[in-house]
Amino acid sequence: MNTIIYELQDARLLADQGTLSPAALRISYPAIIVPTEAIILRTASAVYQVETGQFISFRHAEENMSIETEENTEFAPVYMVSYQSYQLTEKTPDSLLYHKSEEHLPKQGSVMEFPRHARGLLESLLEQLQQASWVQIAARLNLKLDELIEALPKPGVVHQSATKYWSTVDDETQYYVKGAEDDDYRMAVAYAKSHVGDSYGLKTTLSNSSVWYCSKLVYRSWKDAGFSIGSLDEYTGVVLPSSFMIDMDTVAYKDDPY
Repeated sequence: MNTIIYELQDARLLADQGTLSPAALRISYPAIIVPTEAIILRTASAVYQVETGQFISFRHAEENMSIETEENTEFAPVYMVSYQSYQLTEKTPDSLLYHKSEEHLPKQGSVMEFPRHARGLLESLLEQLQQASWVQIAARLNLKLDELIEALPKPGVVHQSATKYWSTVDDETQYYVKGAEDDDYRMAVAYAKSHVGDSYGLKTTLSNSSVWYCSKLVYRSWKDAGFSIGSLDEYTGVVLPSSFMIDMDTVAYKDDPY
């Protein structure tokens, strides 16, 4: 039984060759926007670049949302899918109770890769929607929507309890940071938690605050707390986990803390 279900709200073509750029966005949310060629999405407070083969996810509307092409070229097809997400909150012998939930959805404005097989699911969803009335095939559409959402990359940064993490590995060591007090640990954890839902990727810089890999998040979290641990590897261009192990300011103290 699924603890999370999705209900389709709308799915359609947002822009194509005949659409003037920029084009205002008037859609319901949460939603994903999938261009077939690169677009720029603007809001009152941010600018997002969405490349070919990517999509952008929004949990809610922002002021003055619009899409535009690069260098005043014509739009290639741009698609959108809006939906509601529900999570199971109560189960009895006679009923299941679901409530709207967005906690598991990508963070607002997340730009991620749109898998090749997801494109076929999107095309199938749009085709089914065109061929019959919504009422006739609502259940079928929601099943297709579920397939599409499940095919998309999950948020890169997730929160997991320490107990659960340590139950899944058998070759890791726990370290502490020299000189760090309880408040410093809390500050580092708070920084990491603030980025739950951000995208995962190795093609990112240390200054980028929206795309993360595991050791970069550790590095930046402790940097925010005032401690410099780990280092950027000059050959790979990433912070390697091994750099924490050999750092003079970290001390290994437990092989299996749970």
